[in-house]
Amino acid sequence: MPSIAGNCALCQQHKPLIESHVIPRTVIQWLKDTSGTGRLRRASEPNRPRQDGAKAYLLCAACDGGLLGPKEKWFVETMFRPYHQGPGRPRVALSYGPKLLYFAASLSFRVILLEQAWHTSRRGVNFKDFTVPLNYLRRYLRGLTTNTDGLEHYVILTSSLEDVICTTHTSEGVHVERGWAGSLGFDLMRGVDSVALDVMGHLVTLVKLPGFLFVTVLKPRRYRGFLGTRISPQGGTLALEPAQVLRSDLLDFLVGRSARLDGIAMSEAQADKVQQLIDRNPERWMASESARLLPHLRR
Repeated sequence: MPSIAGNCALCQQHKPLIESHVIPRTVIQWLKDTSGTGRLRRASEPNRPRQDGAKAYLLCAACDGGLLGPKEKWFVETMFRPYHQGPGRPRVALSYGPKLLYFAASLSFRVILLEQAWHTSRRGVNFKDFTVPLNYLRRYLRGLTTNTDGLEHYVILTSSLEDVICTTHTSEGVHVERGWAGSLGFDLMRGVDSVALDVMGHLVTLVKLPGFLFVTVLKPRRYRGFLGTRISPQGGTLALEPAQVLRSDLLDFLVGRSARLDGIAMSEAQADKVQQLIDRNPERWMASESARLLPHLRR
């Protein structure tokens, strides 16, 4: 595995740094395995096939694989895969233990690091606001404290359920339609995203995995709106409730981001290549999650 010398962002020791993923590599691999073509494409760059998710030289191998890795593996095996597998997928409810809080904190930590590393492409975020919560997260993830120091971690289970009712207001009146707006339902179940943003005057990190939205409130504390189910340190149960997305203060952001990506078209040449891959293995396409979810696109 390639590495470069530097200071690990977690243990802060000078060591060889490896490329760390924000989105767990096992989730990226699941997306490839369950796609109709075996390839990844970012909605913002549909003409550029990818083999991996966003990553950067941030952590040493001991911290990436030894500290964060086991909780990542637990999440994928205990929650992510069970949620997506089986004839009744996605599941209606999932039980979780204390490890989910650690996993959520690790996601937020990685988002902050990536935002700082790629700051030239970010707008509207004051990077000085990351300093204190980053130190809190670092202490918690290293096991130096069991207290998350007031940082609030939330999660929402998402789906492409067609029984969601969305309303849109136009000059002609109010339109009520079944299903998520545009490709939001498809995006919630097949897209990944990681970003820091302002929500109702609070700096938060958002990580979108297929079927899961993770949100951490960095500052100020005590969020008064709705961002999902707050993750309990003792564990609990998550229920699939589409109304949570509709109630969430993130809805406008999610819809707006999905709509902007909808406007980025794939070239005819790339569309032909995708069709060739489908024609080469139509059985794979028909059995894929991509094909299963296409009926949920509403244009």
